[in-house]
Amino acid sequence: MPLPSRIILIELWYWTSIEELQISQEKDLRAQGFDDSIVKSLTANRLVDSTSDSIYDDAGTSYGDAVRRCIKGLDHKETNLVVDGFKDEVYLKIFNRKIPTQIAMTTEFLITFPYITAPQKP
Repeated sequence: MPLPSRIILIELWYWTSIEELQISQEKDLRAQGFDDSIVKSLTANRLVDSTSDSIYDDAGTSYGDAVRRCIKGLDHKETNLVVDGFKDEVYLKIFNRKIPTQIAMTTEFLITFPYITAPQKP
């Protein structure tokens, strides 16, 4: 998943850009010429890992968990929704509900989770 898609939940919650949420060490890395996407990724990881000043403190556990899963990914080896274990994990851990009997592979879903591959027709 591209970095902007992964950090959007952080930016929406704080209603500011990820650059505005960077601490001095992260700003120093940018000034030293480190790639912008690496610095943004470090900032996002800090905000979901930190024991203080994290998204969990500000937004709560449910939103924090959703953001962490967008930044860090799911704990599953599969990335195809045809695989029942992965499909269940997506619904339980991201949507926080049981999977419906039939999953509709909509364009909106695939845009939201581009790292998930659509089922292939036989």
